Amino acid sequence: MMTHEYALNLAGQILNRGRNLVPARFPRPSREVVEAWAGILAHYGSTYPSQVWPAAVDRYAAKTVNDTQVTPRDILDSAREVIAQWEGDPEKRAALDGTRAAIRAARVETGSLPPASLVETPAGAIGAGVPAPERTLDFIDRVAERRAIPAGADADDPTAKARARVARERNEERRAARRNRGSAA
Repeated sequence: MMTHEYALNLAGQILNRGRNLVPARFPRPSREVVEAWAGILAHYGSTYPSQVWPAAVDRYAAKTVNDTQVTPRDILDSAREVIAQWEGDPEKRAALDGTRAAIRAARVETGSLPPASLVETPAGAIGAGVPAPERTLDFIDRVAERRAIPAGADADDPTAKARARVARERNEERRAARRNRGSAA
């Protein structure tokens, strides 16, 4: 969870870094601008690890700059693209998973998770341990692969390729695990 003080610091860092890279496209980091950006980052970017933000600004400066001033949405979009790339790198994915685990633990501690998300299916419950039909699992895998590349994405876009590769790798791991469970039974 992102505190207001952390969000202010982060917004200032993002604006300063961006101003150094692309001075004409980033606003001057006045108090009002930093506070406005901090509010948006605290709300929409609170689940991102701190290491993502410098990479997001760099990505924006290198690939996305256009004729208008940057908005918080532009940086959030760049952060999402960075995260999609990081999912394919085991070390960086571990950092993402660590952040996700910390956020989940904080939500469990404060009681802000819905009760159903904390319930484990008991081993003897109806439906527990009953595998879904293979064709259903294959259908789910195919949908996940298709959703990995957004409609209209450029075929040469490295982010789209990384998402598709990650989806394919995860699906292959799931299929191998299902085959192993089937042969062990």
